[in-house]
Amino acid sequence: MWYEDLTSESNPRLRMVGWLEMGHTFSQGAVDEIVFRKLVELLRDPWQPVVAGGFYSCTLCRFTGGPRYFEWNGTRVEMGCTNLYVPTDQLVYVAPSMILHYIDAHSYLPPMKFCDAVMLCPVMRSIEYLKAVRQTGISIGNR
Repeated sequence: MWYEDLTSESNPRLRMVGWLEMGHTFSQGAVDEIVFRKLVELLRDPWQPVVAGGFYSCTLCRFTGGPRYFEWNGTRVEMGCTNLYVPTDQLVYVAPSMILHYIDAHSYLPPMKFCDAVMLCPVMRSIEYLKAVRQTGISIGNR
């Protein structure tokens, strides 16, 4: 599934980041390891207000479809079946777990606004995190 970075599908408070697809251009470059480390930690067990069934594979990987799991520094993240919600003071960025693979294997460079938000993101599932999500007006449900 492809979305242009920083666009909104249905809710003006949500911004899509890292939804890459074969046939669509994306920015490439080097991501700071500190940002990458924080992304891995946030995606270890991400909070999601909505969970959909199924698995999404990498269309940029010509033959394999990319990995089912991503392992880095002792942390394992499921690929293609979870999403990351990164709150800011006004909106929430939504990125697929595949963003780790895209950065590592395909040199994807997420927007700087997103990287800054990742660095400021509270610990996943903490009270501070849930308060930050709620502050944006996004429904947090019962998860």
